[in-house]
Order: sequence, then C-alpha cells, then structure tokens
Amino acid sequence: MTRLLVITATPHYIRHGRVVGWEPRVRESGYLAAALGQVTILAPLYRGAAPPIAVPYTSDQISLRPVGPLGGTGLGRKAHGLAALPGYARAIRRAITEADLVHVRCPSVIGLAACLVLGLDRRVPRWSQYLSNWRPDQPEPWSYTFQRRWLERGLIGGPVVVHGRWPGQPGHVHSFLLPCLTEAEVQQGSAVSTGKRLREPIRLLFVGRLIPAKGAGRALEVLAGLIGRGRQAQLDVWWGVARNVPTLKRSPPSWA
Repeated sequence: MTRLLVITATPHYIRHGRVVGWEPRVRESGYLAAALGQVTILAPLYRGAAPPIAVPYTSDQISLRPVGPLGGTGLGRKAHGLAALPGYARAIRRAITEADLVHVRCPSVIGLAACLVLGLDRRVPRWSQYLSNWRPDQPEPWSYTFQRRWLERGLIGGPVVVHGRWPGQPGHVHSFLLPCLTEAEVQQGSAVSTGKRLREPIRLLFVGRLIPAKGAGRALEVLAGLIGRGRQAQLDVWWGVARNVPTLKRSPPSWA
C-alpha cells in the first residue's frame, strides 16, 4: 500500500457529518485511492453550507487533513493568504513525513507553500499538476508566474503535468488532457460528437468564470461570427459566482 499525500486548494466542507469536496476532484481522488491504497488530502476546510456540486468521499481509504481557508480575492484577503504561508508550510512539512508519494496541485497559496517546501526537501517522490494556463497570453497574478516557472525549471522535483500541449516543453513536463474523465466517458463524448449534425438555431454553451483566461470573450466572438454569416445562433452562459465556491448559475438571458 502506497500512502499518497495530495496538496490542493480544493475547498472542503462538512455536510451532515461527512467531508465533501468539489465533485471532479472527489472522483479523481477515488481513482488514486483505488490504484495506490491510501490517500490523505491536505486542503482548506470552510465553514458554512457546501455548494451543490460538492459530494462526499465514498472510500474509507481517503482522509482529509484540514488547514485554514485560503485568502480569496481582494487586497486584504490576499495579504491574509500570504500571512498564512508559514502555517501552510508547517502543515506540509509534517504531512510529508507520513507519505510515500506526494501530489501537488498548483497554482494556489498552498501550492506556493508546497513549491518552497518540496524544493528544499527531496526525500519523498512527487509529481505536480498545473491547473491554470501554462502559456498565458494575458497578465496573471505574480504567484501564478512564480509557481509556473518554478515547476517549469524542475525546482520542485519530479514530473509536472499540464492541461494542454505546447512546443518546446521540458522533458519533465507532460501533457495531461481531460484528467477528470474516464476512458469510457471520453469514448462516449467522441461518439456523440461524431454523430452530431448542426441545426439552426445553433446553440453554444459556455461554462466557467467570466474572466478572459476562461475564454468567455472567445465564445462571444464565435457567436458574432456565426450571426455575421447569417446563421441563427444563441449562446448560453453558466458562470461561477465566487472564488473557492464552485457554484454555477445560468445567465439570464442567453445571447442570440
């Protein structure tokens, strides 16, 4: 049995006495537990009601090692997050002494602390995952830039997986597409898309936070292009309403 430590900023809550987290990450942790044996998740635990997308862990091989909430948005909260760095670093140092393998998810304040701690302590094998844009073409927070360059230069040690494929990637950086889908789900989606025939009105769907990095502007460009060609089209938008609280709401109305 391998003892895996997962260091992540995924928010967790208590619902009816059970730990719940963001459903895609809960599923991913279940796969890791089935493959390795024991998974300990070092992540922030929040008070209050959990969002609807949060689900409980179903494996008794998964446990949560909670730390305090992240800073969030706003200058004051970001300052609070930076002030919490030493506490996160101490929690990580203690947790890795009980682990056989470490997985770090960046970028985040906890990811920043993990980069610094694991950059100095190479005793435990590790792999990292960068969940934001690996080749951003727009301004990004300085902490994102720091973590991305730290990972790209191999300073954390071990392989790094990124969501995308770019030319000139270092040998330790690997493309990892669709990490939250099973092979069966990928095949099902491929079959559906192969047999799909566009009919007017063409319906487009955007899901995500309304920020440039998520591509909301690109969705509007596609819509405008279709309408400019005389096609009937509409765009539905489902957006995140708060950082660290992955709740989605539908935009009223759709654009058409």
